[in-house]
Amino acid sequence: MKYYAVIDTNVIVSSVLKKNSLPGEIIDFVINGEIIPLLNQEILSEYQEVLSRKEFGFSEADVTELIKLIKSKAIYLQRLKSEEPFKDPRRRRILRNRPVCASVYPSLFDYRQ
Repeated sequence: MKYYAVIDTNVIVSSVLKKNSLPGEIIDFVINGEIIPLLNQEILSEYQEVLSRKEFGFSEADVTELIKLIKSKAIYLQRLKSEEPFKDPRRRRILRNRPVCASVYPSLFDYRQ
């Protein structure tokens, strides 16, 4: 069975910092095609910005290669603008950049293969 997911930036970073971890397993599932990342340009930009931070010390080549790998396995979706008000501004920010995904809107998409 394939799973479709928006992969949080923290999972990406943690997978590089500690390959033998749950985040590392998630990226292994992406590599093996068991998890299909759902992306939009805002998410890719965030991956690039965070992975390029000097505090992590990742090489530019490694960042480029990882993002290239994720992009090659991904489905690109347009951002869905939410009309629902959120009191928690952190939640509003997260949802604002989330692409429409099958697990959130099952009636709109059916990606089962």
